[in-house]
Amino acid sequence: MKNIKFTILATILILAGCKNNPYEKYSGYWFAERVAIIQIKKLDDDKYIILNGSSILEKKDIGNDPVLMDEYNSPINKKGMIELKKIADDRLGMAYNSEIYPLTLSENNQELYSKDADSKITTFKKIDEKEAKKLIINAIKCMNLEVKKQEEIFELKRDSSYVDEINEINEKYKELSKNIKDCNI
Repeated sequence: MKNIKFTILATILILAGCKNNPYEKYSGYWFAERVAIIQIKKLDDDKYIILNGSSILEKKDIGNDPVLMDEYNSPINKKGMIELKKIADDRLGMAYNSEIYPLTLSENNQELYSKDADSKITTFKKIDEKEAKKLIINAIKCMNLEVKKQEEIFELKRDSSYVDEINEINEKYKELSKNIKDCNI
């Protein structure tokens, strides 16, 4: 009988110690179309951060691609971390200009709402890691393609007759962009 009482008491104590961390539901990858891809990550029991854009990528994600390597090694990438604050009602918030802007989860924890300093609300949808990284890689490649296109057009403008060539360049990069998902140049 003593063993049963001890087992029940031990089980209750273990279950009480395993209480769900209310902030865990924020962890993961979030996507707001045409706005951002973010990752909310737990660093330790008291610290959560947001990583955005290419700062989410890891060395293994970029392989030997020089475009991705440049983005990964850029100084801007290294600053892509924002520390979150724990606030009332078991929510996380972002500090900005001495204000804290709360993050709100939908009831099913699949949407995240963020309000900025102008009271504009951005809705993020939860996505998996593989999809998040693929979207980031495609965005980097698309941006790089746009830069190359603009460089070619800039070089042409040095000549006086460049209208036909610009149309050709636009068509060339439009075709190249079809190889990158959601890239419309």
